[in-house]
Amino acid sequence: MTMTNFSLSRTLKLVLLFSVCSLFGSQLIGCEKETPSSLPITQGTTQPDDTTWHPPILFEAYAASPASYPRHRPVIYGNHVVLFHSEEDNEEKWSGIVRYDITNGVRDTILEDVYSVGLGSDVGPDGLIAYQSSIPNPKGLNVVNIPAGELHSFVSTQGNGVSDASADGRFVLDLRENADKSEVEIVRFYPSAGQMESLFRTPRAKPNNLNWSAGLWPLYWQVENADTLLFGVFSYHDDSSNNNKSHCFAYNLGEQKLMWVNEYPYESRAASAQTIAVDDRHVYQKSPNRIVAFDRLTGEERWRRDIDQAQINQSDIMIGDGYIYFLGDGAGGTMRLDAETGTELTVVSPITGTMTTARRIGNLYAFISTGNPGGHQIFLFDPFQGKYVAQWISPNCGPGRGANCGFFADGINVDQERGYIVAHDWNWVYVFDVSDYLD
Repeated sequence: MTMTNFSLSRTLKLVLLFSVCSLFGSQLIGCEKETPSSLPITQGTTQPDDTTWHPPILFEAYAASPASYPRHRPVIYGNHVVLFHSEEDNEEKWSGIVRYDITNGVRDTILEDVYSVGLGSDVGPDGLIAYQSSIPNPKGLNVVNIPAGELHSFVSTQGNGVSDASADGRFVLDLRENADKSEVEIVRFYPSAGQMESLFRTPRAKPNNLNWSAGLWPLYWQVENADTLLFGVFSYHDDSSNNNKSHCFAYNLGEQKLMWVNEYPYESRAASAQTIAVDDRHVYQKSPNRIVAFDRLTGEERWRRDIDQAQINQSDIMIGDGYIYFLGDGAGGTMRLDAETGTELTVVSPITGTMTTARRIGNLYAFISTGNPGGHQIFLFDPFQGKYVAQWISPNCGPGRGANCGFFADGINVDQERGYIVAHDWNWVYVFDVSDYLD
């Protein structure tokens, strides 16, 4: 285990940047000339020029063996990183939730013999996080107390594997069906109390169809006139042709009422619409070829835009300075639209690929994109300038470093207050310090 904790002064960084840019020109990220906002932005590369560069590593630990590897998105809270591990040794399989102390590298196991999938959230303010468990029975939510390193509570669910949480872990929602499958019910879960509360129900078109599956996807919450508003997406299949019914909703927790729920306006090319993003005016919902903007408070459709340049199925939506940004899955580059009108489609960078969940950190977005040369990289994107400010591959290269050289996996998480990014590459677990980019 190696620990590194250092940073260059801002003055020295500027001197070094000036020197590097003088030698190599504006093709490097960070060396671009100022571009008038009225002109298309063309900066960005698909591969870092220095594949050995990465931000300062605050913590790293070898987390794998021939029979063990980390999986799913890790989380960080205080001095601990928590993630799900699975192992296979002599045909005996093991899985559990593992905790690392980033001050001394000590690893311990919080929960064994459970197959859990992280909810993709940060940890709640009380240090609790809920993990959806699929085996063993009963299926449900495991609430883990990270500071204590123990299971806090467990609540049984229908086992659809559909729970998701808001970005700060305060709100966890689950989806379930009633006995005759005529309704879908959205339920709020309180991790600290271990209780479920029904929020609302919505009818299903074909309740007798047995080809039923459901999903619930990332939640956003905002405060509006002292009331807390929840925004989310749920989906289900209603026929044997796999016709996916995705719905976007807004719920007022203060008034305890459903504000609106909309079925996504599909066209023949769209298979799912599981991604949303929210600003102070709109809720943006995206399918593989279409983005729709709904009024945040009324649910009225404001605009829709079909994207013909590329499939955008695997991209989140990033928001900044009057624009929304997204990536083409394997072509098309990084694109933007005017957030108010859905017009002015512009390619701002050639960087493309399959994006894993984009997390807001300061004024930037951090995410992994898996379709670029040089490996599955972490990118930092500034939506207010419409440009990338950093990109790097996993340092997992060289003698004794294991397989998957350069490839980050499964997604990242962030510590907003300290400016940390936590990631893994199926072998090593890292905590990167990107605080110097957040001023």
